[in-house]
Amino acid sequence: LRPIAEGKNVNKLTAKDIMSKDCQIVTESTPATNVLKIFDEKRVFKVFVIEKNILKGVIAKHDVILAYLNATEEPPKGF
Repeated sequence: LRPIAEGKNVNKLTAKDIMSKDCQIVTESTPATNVLKIFDEKRVFKVFVIEKNILKGVIAKHDVILAYLNATEEPPKGF
């Protein structure tokens, strides 16, 4: 939305124009608590999972919340 708000022509935008440049990266073995800290401290909604320079997946904040809710009946603290 930033490029649109800046008045740029939507039809001429590329992925480079609209992508996030400060991506947060973790590995498959990163503890879930560390991922939660990244969400909180960096104010992001997605974290990329990389192993040996290969994108393995993406963790969205709502994925963590849903996993927590599926594992327990208690609502998560701080969300």
